[in-house]
Amino acid sequence: MALWAKDNTPTVPKVAAQKSVPDNHADATVIEDDLNVTVERELVSQAEEEDMETLLGTYVMGIGEAEAFSERLKRELHALEAANVHAILECEPMIDEVLQGLEVAANCIEDMDEWLGIFNVKLRHMREDIQSIETRNNKLELQSVNNRLLTEEVDRLLERLRIPPEVKERRGELEILKSNFIHSASAFLRNYFAGLVDNMLADKNSFSQKLDKNCLVPLRKAYCGSFNFLFRREVKEFSNELRASTKAPKNATLQWLEGPTGSSHGGNPPDSSMVAEAYSKMLTVFVPLLVDESSFFAHFMCFDVPTLVPAGNDSSGHKSMDSNDDDLGIMDIDDNDSKGGKNPAELAALNEALRDLLDGVQEDFYAVVDWACKIDPLRCISLHGITDRYISSQKADAAGFVRLLLDDLEGRISMQFGRFVDETCHQIERNERTVRQTNVLPYISRFATLATRMEQYIQGQNRDLVDQAYTKLVSIMFVTLEKVAETDLKYADIFLLENYAAFQNRQ
Repeated sequence: MALWAKDNTPTVPKVAAQKSVPDNHADATVIEDDLNVTVERELVSQAEEEDMETLLGTYVMGIGEAEAFSERLKRELHALEAANVHAILECEPMIDEVLQGLEVAANCIEDMDEWLGIFNVKLRHMREDIQSIETRNNKLELQSVNNRLLTEEVDRLLERLRIPPEVKERRGELEILKSNFIHSASAFLRNYFAGLVDNMLADKNSFSQKLDKNCLVPLRKAYCGSFNFLFRREVKEFSNELRASTKAPKNATLQWLEGPTGSSHGGNPPDSSMVAEAYSKMLTVFVPLLVDESSFFAHFMCFDVPTLVPAGNDSSGHKSMDSNDDDLGIMDIDDNDSKGGKNPAELAALNEALRDLLDGVQEDFYAVVDWACKIDPLRCISLHGITDRYISSQKADAAGFVRLLLDDLEGRISMQFGRFVDETCHQIERNERTVRQTNVLPYISRFATLATRMEQYIQGQNRDLVDQAYTKLVSIMFVTLEKVAETDLKYADIFLLENYAAFQNRQ
């Protein structure tokens, strides 16, 4: 602007001065210089003028193009403003993140403030409890001090006190009389109640007639509810202790399709006979106990069912000489009472009451079965035979719950063994996709080992379970053998003959 003002300064007064006053030329020149300096000093300084000249020197335009220069500055200003707006818009996600972080921080601060308030309340209650404990402790300390002082004072009084010998003798006699009276009274009451119960049980008909029938149902339920807890606890403790004390092998399961043909599976497999012994012990202990408790309950609660006598005894109480009776402690029906017929309603009520009395004990029997079958699935054969032997011994009406329990155990053992057979069949079927048509298939050569172990566990027992397993396994084996033979029809006959011969020679 200073240069524009300098270039556009009018020069007419200078010429007029020269024409009118030629003699004063030097003075006019001085006045003009002073005017220029004054204008420059009023507009910009020398440094600002140099900066402006440097800035304008970067633009290729004349100073007369002021409007174009102004328009260009406006465009650049608009561009800068748009860039600022764009930068602000680009920073919006960051601003949102910052705001979100501030909101999260505010929520955390609120939660912490609430937690501190709760903690403060807990501390206040704790402080009150501590004060209460301190107060009680101080009282106890004071009481202890007082008791000690009182004890010392009583000891001093006893040292000074002198009891006459006659009083000591009378006191001794009193202790003897008290002891004799308690002993005599206890013996009398024990004999009296024992005789009373014996008379009541001996004369059941008279007792049942005198007893109010309406009182029997709640009495039976109360009896069952009280003793059910005791039975379940006893069976659970025995089952847990039995499994914990049995040192069973960790890997007794026969994986007869895995490993090389000459592996140790066919030699000496781990001995798992202790699991069968543990299961047999469980039945030996509790089956007679449950039957006896059922028989006593039926007789004591006046159910109109045949009475029971111990197995091996006749109705007169004499020992039977029949050698076929199983010495399992099971109770059989008395021959005399079995002729009198049965009351279906009473028998149904008895079975329902027995379920209330013994329900829940079966879970621990199931646990022992699952534990034994998990250690060695082939031991299911032995467990099945043991269970079947006990089932055939249950003939008494009062043993209905026990029969159902044994039937459930037999079914569970069969289910566990069926799972093992199914898994073995799946192994054979998977073997179809992995083996090639060369020589004898692994499961053909190892089936004899499996069959030998299964025969060892039968030991003259029912063969139905094992025969069904043989049928299923052999069927899957030969179906799979034929499928493998179909992969190469050129040598299929030779392959089949080799495997058939190997199967026959190993039986």
